[in-house]
Amino acid sequence: MFVENVLLTNLYSIVSFLFPKSFLSGLDSDYIASSDNEIIIHLANNALTGTLPGGLSSIANLYLDITGNQFTEVPSAYCTEAQSSWMNGKVGELKGHDPCKAIGCPVNTFSVTGRMHSDGDEECTACDSSEVAPFVGSFTCIHTAKEITALKALYRATNGDSWEDSENWMDNTKPICSWFGVECAGDSLENTTVTAINLPA
Repeated sequence: MFVENVLLTNLYSIVSFLFPKSFLSGLDSDYIASSDNEIIIHLANNALTGTLPGGLSSIANLYLDITGNQFTEVPSAYCTEAQSSWMNGKVGELKGHDPCKAIGCPVNTFSVTGRMHSDGDEECTACDSSEVAPFVGSFTCIHTAKEITALKALYRATNGDSWEDSENWMDNTKPICSWFGVECAGDSLENTTVTAINLPA
């Protein structure tokens, strides 16, 4: 099955996996690729992590609800001309903007629905400087000034410039959950906290 890279361990509120009858046995690629057949995958609000599978991009007409999870990016392959029918046509309607926003607001932005709508009623709004939205498809930003301050102090105290890998550390444009070695957990964006720090050598 194509979701092998996504961790399905924290399923809090899966609404549905709506696949065509033959989807799980044999993968009828002609059926799936047909733009007349909408595939709907609702995975919202389940604290899912990992990498979204690139294979989904072969589906011509997909409604993929990934909002409220812990994904850090929407693959660019999801946002091309070939996916213009995705999200009830919203990916195609946002062609002049960032079509991926129809699937989920980017990291450090949010909207009430976790995505942008082409009619302008729903924009992905940037978080304030003392807040973050560490995951794609966020509904709100969280205040992290204390965590950021503590992590930056740790970086300085342990001579972080000499670490073997300090990817994203001290970069205010990156969510702290993407800083190398920082692990986060939570059942929703509002309840996301730093749970571990694995310092590089």
